[in-house]
Amino acid sequence: MRSIIRRCLIAGAFCTAMFVSAAAGGDVTLELDGAQVVCDAPPVIVEGRTLVPVRALFEAMDGAVDPNVKWDPTLRRVDLSYVGTSVTLVIGQKVALVNGQEKSMEVPAEIRPGDRTFIPVRFVAEALGFFVDWDPDRRTVLVNSPEESEFEFTSVESIEFVAEDGMFRASVGYTGAQPDYRTAAYEEPDRFVVDVSNARIRMDAYEGGSMEIPGANAAFERIRYSQFDTDIVRIVFDLNTRQTGKISMPEGEGVLTIDFTDPNTLTEETGEPASEEGDETEPEETDLLIPALDWRMADQLVAIDAGHGGKDPGCLVIDGHRTLHEKDFNLEIALALDNYLTRAGVKTFLLRTTDETLGLQERPVLANEAGADLFVSIHNNSANTPVPNGSQVFYYAKESEADYVVGSKTLAQNILDRLLRHIGLADRGITSQGAYAVLNKTCMPAVIVEGGFFSNPEDRAAMLDPAYTDRYARSVAQAVVDTLNRAAENERE
Repeated sequence: MRSIIRRCLIAGAFCTAMFVSAAAGGDVTLELDGAQVVCDAPPVIVEGRTLVPVRALFEAMDGAVDPNVKWDPTLRRVDLSYVGTSVTLVIGQKVALVNGQEKSMEVPAEIRPGDRTFIPVRFVAEALGFFVDWDPDRRTVLVNSPEESEFEFTSVESIEFVAEDGMFRASVGYTGAQPDYRTAAYEEPDRFVVDVSNARIRMDAYEGGSMEIPGANAAFERIRYSQFDTDIVRIVFDLNTRQTGKISMPEGEGVLTIDFTDPNTLTEETGEPASEEGDETEPEETDLLIPALDWRMADQLVAIDAGHGGKDPGCLVIDGHRTLHEKDFNLEIALALDNYLTRAGVKTFLLRTTDETLGLQERPVLANEAGADLFVSIHNNSANTPVPNGSQVFYYAKESEADYVVGSKTLAQNILDRLLRHIGLADRGITSQGAYAVLNKTCMPAVIVEGGFFSNPEDRAAMLDPAYTDRYARSVAQAVVDTLNRAAENERE
């Protein structure tokens, strides 16, 4: 499993920049330590990754350090070095050498018009110790030298335990870089693990072994920590009840907090606060109930995309004297889906919550930036004739799915199965479709759900029924939770 911070750094590639035409937002630009890098050829986007002219970037570095770029035309190889680190790239190959060790890239270096060599900026810059970020408002790649940061790593200064009403907290005090972490949950015995990367322990009590912090409670028995690797600090919670910690980092406070809820205040079914009156919103039909998320999947983030919006209404629906828009149906379903997933314990991210315009290329950018683990796009269908009907789900099983716990094809089939069961429209099957931007430009497994055809009289009658929105949302929520729960059973330490 991954933290939201770490998810954005998938396979060392810059997954989050996408091509949008100049009319939709302008060209991509590059900054080094706050100053714009003037390139004779602008950065480009290839398969959702940003490539920059190698000479422009390294010449911009020249004022502060002594970078080195060598080009071998016979081998079509570029050798880069910076402060003791070397990177070797071969044009067209997705395997690079970093200090002699093979590393995989999502996209290779390439020669572009004008005989210029372009390199994947995030992979190369981070391999050389730089920090890379993306400013979506200005469509700018931000590269900062290690010297620009006061510290090059996270220094863990303290780990303290505190118990408050209904909550048990571990506070990790740190200095230096903001922690980059990943989490995992394991069984037999049950434990929750936080690995802080590029980090070192600086506590006086630390002597090189595994240390313990007392603080037995209903959530966990103890906290253990160690310098697990040369640059990884591992924090382990030996659990008394199965739940994952909720991590936050208040800005400017130098503290990473890991919170566990007192299990005595939670319901067994959903993990929501207990209520004496119970939940009166659950339907009578038990087949529509949504199970609680497996605790080991609690850090998975699901991006929910309400299709169309703003200036893009989607298909039009004529209902008597009313003209309705698909975008409104999609948003209503997406909001309901968000509610049901959240109540089941799933972390969610809504791409839009209002009637706003989002371009097709912007949607995968938002999901990639958020570090989502699944992407679900909510749509309804229409055709030029009244004949086509039924529910359908599109997916695209791209290579990057290997980094995630589930696959898009499995998710697509699970969603369709439940739509057919709960809504009852015709079965149009699942279809692999690599041409759709939200499927091929997202890093994570992604699906597009098409509920039914407004252009078909029978479908339209069912879709205008007030129960349609709820059944659509519940069907997708059931499928998402079930898919994640099945994946949890296959998790191995």
